[in-house]
Amino acid sequence: MKQLKPLRKYFDTQLILLIFFLEYIPLTLATEAGKLSDPNLNLLKSTCKKDAKVLLELPVTHLNAADNIAEGLTYINIVQLESIYHQCNLVNGYSGYDLPDNFILADSLDKDIKNQNTGEFLKELRKKKIDLVKFNTKYFIKELKPSINTFLEKIATESGFEKIGTDLYSLSDSK
Repeated sequence: MKQLKPLRKYFDTQLILLIFFLEYIPLTLATEAGKLSDPNLNLLKSTCKKDAKVLLELPVTHLNAADNIAEGLTYINIVQLESIYHQCNLVNGYSGYDLPDNFILADSLDKDIKNQNTGEFLKELRKKKIDLVKFNTKYFIKELKPSINTFLEKIATESGFEKIGTDLYSLSDSK
């Protein structure tokens, strides 16, 4: 056992030196600067300041947004963290924890979009007492992208669903 102590000290020293060395090696890592660029930001800010509104960002979670991890993280950083600025009550804002109910909601709404079922989609929104819906079309997964534009055209004709901004819709209580 006593012979292992000097060996352990040797490996610990080597590890510390390796970490120290790696800290000072210049690495060229690609980085990207993003900014809040939502054209609806001021509209949301003024709307939610006047009256407390509940906003749903679609896709519902960053795991349903885009087709890879990097795009999912971009969705969190650019879309979901905007709640700091517009002050709307969010159904699905970023909290560091993905609520199981949000996954159920995401599956239900994604299925409605894919099947072009506007009635069920609106029923689900009303059940959750959602006032505003923002379709972040850029972030929908490949399977839903072909359906989303047709779905938006179809739902725009529904009673109680009104376009008020760029991909931003207001939902009234009328059924």
